Amino acid sequence: MQLCRYGYEDYIASLFNDILLLVDRQQHEQKKATGNVQEQIERAAAYFNQNYNTKISIDDYAEALHISTNWFIHNFKQYAGMSPAQYILSLRMVNAQSLLERTTYNIKEISEIVGYENPLYFSRVCKKEIGKSPAQYRKERVEAEEVEK
Repeated sequence: MQLCRYGYEDYIASLFNDILLLVDRQQHEQKKATGNVQEQIERAAAYFNQNYNTKISIDDYAEALHISTNWFIHNFKQYAGMSPAQYILSLRMVNAQSLLERTTYNIKEISEIVGYENPLYFSRVCKKEIGKSPAQYRKERVEAEEVEK
């Protein structure tokens, strides 16, 4: 090309077209991969929504999909705004709060329903996440309900 031989301009144009084609292919593959990642995260969220009350191992889940645990956690966090463990915890807490407000199940039963085998651990998690023990939360909700009546 430096010698500017016959047809070098066409050769440069051809190389430039090759570069543009490669860039276009790469962008297309990235868009396709991004779509697949989003689908995987949506499926994971659906799975977690259905199975939050069972023991879920993020490592086992990622392994079942033949993907890296770190990759899965990173991408889940990117799309959902929280880690898979935080997502599952939030599902459990929302459902526990609902059960505390709307049912007469005791704390042990609620802890089992939302996926905690140990009611003491469940109480600690509640205290940490919602700022109150399950009993305190229920008591305050009952009192608030009585005031509204």
